[in-house]
Amino acid sequence: MRGGAAGQGILLAAALLAAGTAHADKVYKDARDRFRLTLPTGWELTPMPGDTEGMVFRRRVGDVPGILSVKVAPATPSDTHTSVMDARTRSFQRELGYDRQTELEVKVANLKALRRTHTVFLNGDENIKRYAVDHVVFAYGYAHYVHFETADGHYPSFTKDLQALLASYQPLAGRKLYEPLIGRWQMVGGPAGDGGALTLNADQFFQLGTRSGLWRADGKRLMLTEPLGTETFRYIVDDQVLTLQSDTLKEPVSYRRAAGGPKVAEDDDVARARANRALKMSQEQVVGSWMVVEGGDSFEMSLTESGAFRFGPMGGRYELKGNMLSVESNSGVRVTYYLTFDGKRLRMSGGDLDRPLVLERRQ
Repeated sequence: MRGGAAGQGILLAAALLAAGTAHADKVYKDARDRFRLTLPTGWELTPMPGDTEGMVFRRRVGDVPGILSVKVAPATPSDTHTSVMDARTRSFQRELGYDRQTELEVKVANLKALRRTHTVFLNGDENIKRYAVDHVVFAYGYAHYVHFETADGHYPSFTKDLQALLASYQPLAGRKLYEPLIGRWQMVGGPAGDGGALTLNADQFFQLGTRSGLWRADGKRLMLTEPLGTETFRYIVDDQVLTLQSDTLKEPVSYRRAAGGPKVAEDDDVARARANRALKMSQEQVVGSWMVVEGGDSFEMSLTESGAFRFGPMGGRYELKGNMLSVESNSGVRVTYYLTFDGKRLRMSGGDLDRPLVLERRQ
């Protein structure tokens, strides 16, 4: 960032802006599908060589530039808003004249965020300061760091722009993995209301009864982190039912998705009955020979009353608990699948499957 007189190109841009011929706001979507935002009039994309974590945008008001940079990285189970903020701003803290000013919990695009401001000497010159506003947002398993800076004393010229940029910011990284889990879930057979509810928010905060904290998911494991530690579950989402399983649970626990707004009692009973039927699958329902008819190559699966199984060329032992079918091959590999049965077809998902399989009993 530099001060001084503007060149002819900048003066021409200022003249065009004054004449009302500047470009209108435009939507920018990151090429790597990490975020989307709307650039107010005058803002331009200014990629930085070697920056693989995000993107940089710039605008000038007179001779003074404003710079917005976005960096996106996977969040670890131990990350917090504060720890990410500290790590991202460490280079600024090492500069001469660093002065941390404010820190607030705010919202960015309706997601919980941490906001911190600071000033620092520009190039070590105590007579020229740089003013920065930083935000950290968690969404879909990623930490988003949004950094804005300009010359100290010129922030009011960019306030409306920054507010518009933050209001339009949409995290995209990890969304496909997390969206099936996000929402409010009601425990099947558990207490009604908040006592039996699990809420998983897009900003990584969860509420489970009276418990709360941060949550993460990796496609197979759901991690709930509280001040006292982290609890990890294996999970499957199928037909609007979320099933959790862990070594500490005596048996799998299932939640059905709670739709927003009021529900008709009859619809609620139907949903509960369907979830309960899935949990009460018996060995008699699955014993026999099955053939894959949808979702993959055709092969036969056989389950015997004695607990033996065969999937194509692989054989071993199986165990059925509720709607969870665990198979262990003769070589010691163990995989757990989620089952539903509609009276005719058996549906398998989760485990090592890329997509659900539908099987029909062989005659």
